Amino acid sequence: MNIPALRTIARRFNSRRLFSVTSLLFLAAVPAFASSSYQPVLSLDCAGAKFVVDARPFAQNVAGSSNVALRYRYRGRVLGAVNYERYYQNLAALYAPDAAQARVFGLKLALDGGAQFGGATESGDTLYLAPAAFTRAEFNALGACIARLENSIRAAFRSTVIRSKTLLGLMRTESALGLHGIARLIYRDAPIKAVYTGGGYIFVVQSDGQVWLRSNFTANNPAEAVQLGSWTSSGSAKAVLELKRSVQFQGQSFDVATLKSLTSAQGSLAKQDFVWRLR
Repeated sequence: MNIPALRTIARRFNSRRLFSVTSLLFLAAVPAFASSSYQPVLSLDCAGAKFVVDARPFAQNVAGSSNVALRYRYRGRVLGAVNYERYYQNLAALYAPDAAQARVFGLKLALDGGAQFGGATESGDTLYLAPAAFTRAEFNALGACIARLENSIRAAFRSTVIRSKTLLGLMRTESALGLHGIARLIYRDAPIKAVYTGGGYIFVVQSDGQVWLRSNFTANNPAEAVQLGSWTSSGSAKAVLELKRSVQFQGQSFDVATLKSLTSAQGSLAKQDFVWRLR
């Protein structure tokens, strides 16, 4: 083979290699794109009113899975939902409903995070019906419906797979719901407006206006909590957090601004959901 031909082959090889490397760099630089729309889990007819559960994926990863955010609707309204078992006993003080206001279903729950029922525990969201939005009769009807169809709800939670695409659609993810069913139904306003976790911390925005930082440890570790401030409604869609800039927590000075990066069970960041004012 002559010299000019060798040079042509070399140029083509280098061009293809450069294209491949550039393509990989481009894909690495592009943020993960995902189909984050809600996907159906179940739809029940409860005394002529629809109870609908759907879910969407977030935080997709290269391992082919993602986190899942669930949404519960009754008569077209979104219900407040808290998975108390996820936080061990650290939010137990906020869960203290009157027996007449609560319907507890058949999940094997353990608020302390420990094992029971022969070593097996289950988890599910506690749902809230606000008295300003629902009548007592509607609460009773939904509670009876969930109890009657509990096995169907369990089956739907167990079999549902939430799918999404990442990296410009080149990779697909599949995830289970991670819950076994519905834990409780409570006739009162949800005590928690928002809760975020990460790094062993729980950042809680309570419905009564208080804002707290709590430790997120098992029942075998001492819990610690400190009030950071309060929140108020504003003219915009976002509430305003009025918080201390620094507090003493776990024996040392804690920079409250670091809580902005914590994530909710719905996949949002604390810094995105509120207007922050530190003093």
